Amino acid sequence: MKLGHILSAAVVLAGITMGISPAMARPATAQSACPRLVIDPTGLAGACNLTITFGPGGTVNTTPGSGTTYDGSEDALIGVVNNSGAALTSFAISGAGIFALEGGGLSSDGIDQYAGIGLNGTDTTGYGGPLAYFTITDVNSGLVNFIGGGLADRASTYFSLEQPVGAIATVNDTAVPEPASMALLGAGLLGLAGLRRRRA
Repeated sequence: MKLGHILSAAVVLAGITMGISPAMARPATAQSACPRLVIDPTGLAGACNLTITFGPGGTVNTTPGSGTTYDGSEDALIGVVNNSGAALTSFAISGAGIFALEGGGLSSDGIDQYAGIGLNGTDTTGYGGPLAYFTITDVNSGLVNFIGGGLADRASTYFSLEQPVGAIATVNDTAVPEPASMALLGAGLLGLAGLRRRRA
């Protein structure tokens, strides 16, 4: 086998192996999505009220949590787990009263103020947690967007909503491939094209 063929094969294998390795990495889990809130006297609100998991091929699963709201009233902690194989930039969500406006804006007991997290710089509602901000359509629906290029593959985060969301929440995946994954795939495809050209 010629040295050129060996190098081309190595490039292809490296591109394929590195492109697959993120998918073989340990996935994020529903249990890791929401923090344990020491402000909750029952200790139950550390579990997400609902966890939305985005999987490969556009699959979306919702997992109900403890059913306990973190403020003991109506506000719900929502976990997001991204195991889709790409960065998640935003998704649509709907449910009765989840974006209900109080006094012209979401109330001050969003997770940021309630738990002392602080705003992420893009969210103006106090509900976005560390990475999310919202595009609100009406009191029942809107978009959850993620800052910094989106929620990375194999990562999780959380945000809060004005009402608990059952497992019937409507979600839409808008995941986009991460630049590193696309670069590795491109390198592998270029190497494969080089092998075919040399054989011809």
